[in-house]
Amino acid sequence: MRNQTVHTISIIDNDSMPVVSWSHSSDIVAESINALSLTATLDHLCGLDISVPFNVSGSATVNVDHNLSDGMIVIPSEQLHGAVYFEIIDDTLHEPIETLLVTMQTPENAVKGSPNVYTLTILDNDNENPPPIIVDPEGEYKTISQAISIAKNGNTIIVKPGTYKESIKIDKSLTILSEKGYEHTFVEGTQRWGAVFEIDADDVTIKGFTVYGGYKGICLLQNSEGAEVIQNRCGYSVKHHNTYGIYLSQSHKNNISGNLCFYNRDGIYLFSSKNNNISGNQCDSNNRDGIYLYLSRNNVISQNKCSSNGRYGIYLNQWSYFNTLIGNTIESSENKGLRIFYSTNNESFLNDFISNTENIISSSQNLWNPSTKLSYLYNESHYNNYLGNFYSDHNLLDSDNNGITDDVYMFSYDRLTDNHPLSSQLSNYVFQTWWFTSNEVISSNENKFFISKISANDTKIWRQEKDFVIANNLSRINSWTGQIVFSDALKADESLRLDIGYSGDDKDFNHTGIETSLTGDGKQSRLIFKINSGELSIPSGNQLAIRISNDNESGYDIMTGLGWSYITPLI
Repeated sequence: MRNQTVHTISIIDNDSMPVVSWSHSSDIVAESINALSLTATLDHLCGLDISVPFNVSGSATVNVDHNLSDGMIVIPSEQLHGAVYFEIIDDTLHEPIETLLVTMQTPENAVKGSPNVYTLTILDNDNENPPPIIVDPEGEYKTISQAISIAKNGNTIIVKPGTYKESIKIDKSLTILSEKGYEHTFVEGTQRWGAVFEIDADDVTIKGFTVYGGYKGICLLQNSEGAEVIQNRCGYSVKHHNTYGIYLSQSHKNNISGNLCFYNRDGIYLFSSKNNNISGNQCDSNNRDGIYLYLSRNNVISQNKCSSNGRYGIYLNQWSYFNTLIGNTIESSENKGLRIFYSTNNESFLNDFISNTENIISSSQNLWNPSTKLSYLYNESHYNNYLGNFYSDHNLLDSDNNGITDDVYMFSYDRLTDNHPLSSQLSNYVFQTWWFTSNEVISSNENKFFISKISANDTKIWRQEKDFVIANNLSRINSWTGQIVFSDALKADESLRLDIGYSGDDKDFNHTGIETSLTGDGKQSRLIFKINSGELSIPSGNQLAIRISNDNESGYDIMTGLGWSYITPLI
């Protein structure tokens, strides 16, 4: 009998993983519209089931304004689409415009593409405000400029899909929204040396447009404040771009978030501007810089991705002070990932520097870690440390496994050092640091930018999110530290009181005796605090709460959101 030989042949799949994205980035609906769906779409078929997890956030409240919670969409094998279905809850309350944000998380058996954030804008049908003004190439108002000319302060303008060739000046407080997002709504400028959108008023919102053909795509003029420039695409090809994607000129307290700025000279440019929030933008393939600050101070640059830019990923140029760079990914810059030139007292930490020609060149007297230690989990262990940045070209040896490399990182040009470089990319750390947020919550997850006004002889209370990891270990906390950031320096003779307590469903604040004073010197707008605490006990059914009291005759603006005001426990 002949011996049988068994051969095993392994067939290795050489097909690329599919890219999954939302079918579109935004919708606008009236509150009376009930049944809706959100579709995840693949760019090609796959022989495996695709799981697409998502998180739900925004000003609209689950089970009050809608019934969509965090969940999962499954796209079956050999199919291109999967959907989740939900309803809008029609109530009788008078409400402002609300938003529902659905953020795609890391999918299984696929790569996350773009758009990966879907925004549903819900218009109230119960108030006495006038209905939105509709811009439609086939309707009464065929251009955005026509709609602005008849609008009044506070009006909403909704723009139907199409291409609009116009240069637009906004001199009223308006909300201008595209109905279907930037993929379907294009605005091509008609003035080569002008702006496509020029904002010359306070409290303007521009959302969901593709903008190109201008010297400046979206421009905020001198002393305009409170703008929301969100989820726009400013430049998208070598033929469809601007010189500056988004440009701020002496403009303050604005939120520039979730925009795409591609193929411009500079993606986002700030000139002599302060107290702005530049977050969650993607600035890729710009000829010069992804994000550029000149003569600008006290801004937060957070969670942006700056990739493949021709000079610098981020550039802080000449007399740009007290800015914070946190949570950014800067990669494949042709010159430097980050340059800081003749600018001091800036903080840069928790950023990922990946595959840049050179990572950083900087002036002295800048800080490469936060002003305080942070509380975090790494490999399921808890630590308190100063934390720097991640550098892909660094020796990543971490012998004590605390998330910080054994060796400092030295910048090649000026011999400055990051003394606490991360041994892994930021996504591998879980932070027990609470950021003060817009809805009066202290949260490690939600970080929407907001300016909280605390009037003379007034108090503000922020309450803990319910999923705080160390909540059951409060007795182990030996101190609290953090910072409160104001839009302007506290007067030298004034102070505010910060109390740590707890609050229940009645939302009353219960004092625990753990407190400190925030005292101004007339110069600093960022005040650091540390409180040594005894044992802290919070009754069941209550959450940790922070109260700030202002017993002065002056009112102040407290800056909140990621990179602004925070508190962290040290164990």
